[in-house]
Amino acid sequence: MQRRHFLMLSAAAGIAAAVYPAIAHNGDETIPGFDDALKAGGPVMIHVTAPWCETCQAQKPIVASLLASPDFKNMKKFDVDFDTQRKSWLATACRCKAR
Repeated sequence: MQRRHFLMLSAAAGIAAAVYPAIAHNGDETIPGFDDALKAGGPVMIHVTAPWCETCQAQKPIVASLLASPDFKNMKKFDVDFDTQRKSWLATACRCKAR
């Protein structure tokens, strides 16, 4: 069941990355360390959360539990706050889609 939650979360992140490239950005602001993680290879996850989001709060322990399991030991996770780091997340999502 935990793996299913992780796959659903990953699918949601992929959909979000496909939708947001339509939004203009300057291309300079990205998530720190993200480019290096992509270059290193392996799975990378951007976990977008907000303190007011009940779904986000419910997902945090599930994601933490999954990432602690051996199946996802190579996963690199980047936490992004929806309210304060929106530009970084959108810029990163746009750059990933363009690759």
